[in-house]
Amino acid sequence: MTYRKFLLIMILVMFGATAQASQIQPLPLTDLSQRTEAVALASVVKVESKTESSDEVTIKVALVLKGSIKQNELRLTLIPRGVKGFDPVLKVGDTGVFFLKEIKGKDAKLAYWGSVAVFPIAYFETAGNEEGAN
Repeated sequence: MTYRKFLLIMILVMFGATAQASQIQPLPLTDLSQRTEAVALASVVKVESKTESSDEVTIKVALVLKGSIKQNELRLTLIPRGVKGFDPVLKVGDTGVFFLKEIKGKDAKLAYWGSVAVFPIAYFETAGNEEGAN
């Protein structure tokens, strides 16, 4: 290995040790409760692309774990931030836990960016989602 290659590698290692990998700010779990009005188990029943960078997602609430939700279906807007592997991506049939705030009628917002925990396997079905249901 030449001296120049060695010097270049050392500079990259030193720079890499001090550079941040992302601008994502960690959310302490103690703040989660304060930022969340409601927590619900729900399934995704509809996904519509609104713009190139946002989707409108309709979820059907199966169980409210915290707070009060008067509607059985809610609309959310998902806006990805371009972070592969961290942006919430939902498709019809996904089930999970949704951390919500600012619930007004059928519209709600996620409590924080990425506040959806999708189950890898659909562990429950919401009423009316079963095959053959009207």
